[in-house]
Amino acid sequence: MYKFTPHTSRELLDKYFSLQWCKDNLIIPISIESNSDNDIFWIAIANYSYLGTIAEPIKSRIKQDSPNIEIIFIEKSLEEIEEMLDK
Repeated sequence: MYKFTPHTSRELLDKYFSLQWCKDNLIIPISIESNSDNDIFWIAIANYSYLGTIAEPIKSRIKQDSPNIEIIFIEKSLEEIEEMLDK
């Protein structure tokens, strides 16, 4: 399971997205977890219905750097996303 830390989240945000893009789209990369099979990239999203629109661009961007990574989206409230982005 993922573990949110502001430092790790900020590193992922800077590598794959921008702070403004994440604020506009209400998402935040949370962490990358390694296990024996593959790596898992955890991303929180506030507007789950919007996922159909932004999922593929997000996956494409991440998979350019790590083609075998699994991407998992989790739903968080708008307030939780904003709080994480502020940290």
